[in-house]
Amino acid sequence: MEKSFLILSLLMLTLINFLHVPSFILEAQADINIACGATDPFTDSNGNDWEGDDSFIHSGSIGRVQNTSQYFQILPTVRYFSDENTNCYTIPIETQENKTKVVAIFLYGNFDNLAQPPSFMLQIDNSNSAQVNTSMDDKLVAYEMTYWPLESNVSVCLAPDETGGVPFISAIQIMEAPSSPPSPSTEFPPPSPSTEPPPDDPSTEPPPSPSTEPPPPNPNTYATGLRVFLSIDCGVTGKHSDGLGINWIGDDGYIKAGKAAEVQNLGIYSREHNSLGYFPSQKKSCYLISGVTTGRKHMIRAHFFYGNYDGKSSPPSFDLQFDGNHWTSVTTSSTASYYSEIIYAPKGDNISVCLSRTSPNQTPFISILVIREFELGMYETDDEEDVLLRRSRLAFGAKDLLRYPDDPYDRYWYPSDAMDGVMSVARDNMSFIQDFQDIPGKALVNAITPASSIATTLTVPTSGILSVDATYYYIFYFMEVLEAAYQNKNRSFDFLVDGIKRNGDPIIPPYQSYVTDHNGGRYLTTGSVISLVNTADTFLPPILNAMEVFRVQRGLAAGTNGDDGFSFSLSSSLVCIYGIGGSDK
Repeated sequence: MEKSFLILSLLMLTLINFLHVPSFILEAQADINIACGATDPFTDSNGNDWEGDDSFIHSGSIGRVQNTSQYFQILPTVRYFSDENTNCYTIPIETQENKTKVVAIFLYGNFDNLAQPPSFMLQIDNSNSAQVNTSMDDKLVAYEMTYWPLESNVSVCLAPDETGGVPFISAIQIMEAPSSPPSPSTEFPPPSPSTEPPPDDPSTEPPPSPSTEPPPPNPNTYATGLRVFLSIDCGVTGKHSDGLGINWIGDDGYIKAGKAAEVQNLGIYSREHNSLGYFPSQKKSCYLISGVTTGRKHMIRAHFFYGNYDGKSSPPSFDLQFDGNHWTSVTTSSTASYYSEIIYAPKGDNISVCLSRTSPNQTPFISILVIREFELGMYETDDEEDVLLRRSRLAFGAKDLLRYPDDPYDRYWYPSDAMDGVMSVARDNMSFIQDFQDIPGKALVNAITPASSIATTLTVPTSGILSVDATYYYIFYFMEVLEAAYQNKNRSFDFLVDGIKRNGDPIIPPYQSYVTDHNGGRYLTTGSVISLVNTADTFLPPILNAMEVFRVQRGLAAGTNGDDGFSFSLSSSLVCIYGIGGSDK
């Protein structure tokens, strides 16, 4: 009974993950290797035995990729489906005690001579669908799912999405997952100063990073299966996609009050900062988004760029609220853009974000509003009504801001400032960088460690992050950067808060995965000291790869007065199910 419940629970939690560096897959020894579009079996240069796909599917046509691809010798063909139906592979497997990993691989290779890599939908067994965005570049795109199948067959299904692109597939690999798969573990702590703005109050907006050619735009990614991924460009109408591949929608369907204005942006910030919605008449004006999942953690991020839109050179201050709860007091700037971010679980099936006037001559405004729904298990708190106000999110050792498409939720991971007595170390093998549900792989490939090789303690500075004595929620991420250190068990340490050990077993960072130490809410002061201290049986100093810190606000109000805003349901025309998210810029 317990095992059946566990299997069902894991199926419900299954996520189709996008692999950013998928070429390693073709070198793995899978139990089943299917070359789609091929008719005869063959063995590739890595010793993998492949078979054709005609015994697993009886629909579709065969296409041939251009032989300029470096993968042409292994995957010269694809199977594509020009009808408008869902087409499924049915692949028999042996029942096994361990999980099964299914990998679907896509190499466009201009097989149709249209030079238009399509997007379409992928579903593995009965999981949530994922949107596949293929690439014109000579690179593989792969999606994987690890789970316990309940049947003796695995199904891999492809279907068109709203763009009308023709689905295709290059290969399918099925293998037994390790009995102890590398998955995040739990329990850990602290923060450190960074170029990152302090938030709680609004943070400094990161400037737009130049993007090369935009990826193929997703269909309207406003709600994604059970995950909401909504990006509202305030003060405009219509839709557009940005250079990162995120789809934006104007705010006219989410609020009935206010006026629109153009902003003096001068190209400093992204296109979405060129306009704003402002509210000169009402004391409180609310955006209302319906159709969200009750009890599931959501991130709300609100951006404000004054840009002297009113010609008064007088940036206003006002209050920001969510679902009838105080969020923060916003103090805007003449020249800089700011944002503020919270994470919480709505008590109802809608989310409201309200701007409240605090002074007669101060007119509230907003530039951007984004809402992201997280997977189950992410940002779990002691109380389901706890609200997390972001204080810091750092990728230590990183050189640039990390966000979508590396982070499927478009969270901002900032590089850290230089710190005395600390140096940055990089992963010794950059050819394998795997993404995880909770954190992008690129946030883990660097770490900080004491500059002295004989140091036994890494103290994480908290100045500017623990801004007040309060309850804080934190997550610390650890991944070994040196393969030899992990194999030889040369690195092991404990996590201490104000001199008190907070972990159970010693922290031994894995090499191909990561572990975390987090809490559901702990009272810390502005003088709290968080440190990583070597255990007695190790000689390499501690490392720290990434960190998130939030101030906890306890308790939620019932909601917002419906007269303050306008409800706009996420209708079926705005729904698409996908696997890797979008981005706001």
